[in-house]
Amino acid sequence: MNHQIDLRHIRYFAVLAEELHFGRAAERLNMAQAPLSQQIRQLEERIGTSLFHRTTRHVQLSAAGHRFASYAQRILSDVDEAIRFTRATTSEEAGRIRVGCINMVMATILPGAIKQLKQLHPATIVTPVTHTTGVQIQMLLDDQLDLALTRPTSLPNYLHGEVIFQESFCVALPADHPLTALTTLEAHHLDNVQLMNFTAKLGTGYGREIHRALKRAGVKPVIGAEFIDTSSALCLVSASEGVAILPRSAAWLSQPGVVFRPINLPGATADIMLVSRNVAMDVKTRDLAGLIRQIARALPV
Repeated sequence: MNHQIDLRHIRYFAVLAEELHFGRAAERLNMAQAPLSQQIRQLEERIGTSLFHRTTRHVQLSAAGHRFASYAQRILSDVDEAIRFTRATTSEEAGRIRVGCINMVMATILPGAIKQLKQLHPATIVTPVTHTTGVQIQMLLDDQLDLALTRPTSLPNYLHGEVIFQESFCVALPADHPLTALTTLEAHHLDNVQLMNFTAKLGTGYGREIHRALKRAGVKPVIGAEFIDTSSALCLVSASEGVAILPRSAAWLSQPGVVFRPINLPGATADIMLVSRNVAMDVKTRDLAGLIRQIARALPV
């Protein structure tokens, strides 16, 4: 019997043990359901026992699964901590902080935080990369990032997330759209208007907030094209493919042919989360996280 088990098996198991649903677990892991099921069966074969009881409607941990779950969380936490502190012993890694972020953060929060960090730690290099929320979470799990600035999403137990900024929404409109004649929009203005959405697989938490707010207002927009991030949304709006409801900070990004108007969506906000591993940070990373929180608190909502 092949007893070899790698960390990916354990990460997959840990997420499924939390969700107890293959579809939700696969979504969190940014993978399809079938490969996840295959990896779990492979893990069970290599351990030699079933870790889950499966029916057509339910997934439950077996007695062996409950026992393995406690060890799995401990293993993942220990490995993350070992990697982080081993890398911190070398001069090259000790002076580098890898930060994942969405476009809005790259344009607003991060520049000021990096500038202030240089005053505290002049030799530190901050490497920012922009990715979607799902990709950033996976990069954190794979130890390719030290911090991530994302939209709200569910997190495994070995990651910690905190909301550091909440903002209202605006509507991105083609420059020749009739709604540009208004200074502020209400939800009812979007009734029967061609509205673009985030791609379902990459959808953010605030996308669900938008649709709940529109539903409460009795608004039924015409669902149009899909986009993967703010930049692609503005490109499509500029091409007159429809309108898009975006976080208000999107208006800080310049795009020819696009006009922004604030919209009143009671009870709906676009949040930004600061996400890190549940392990002790080195002093430079901790200082950068503190500066990010400080700058985020000062932003207009």
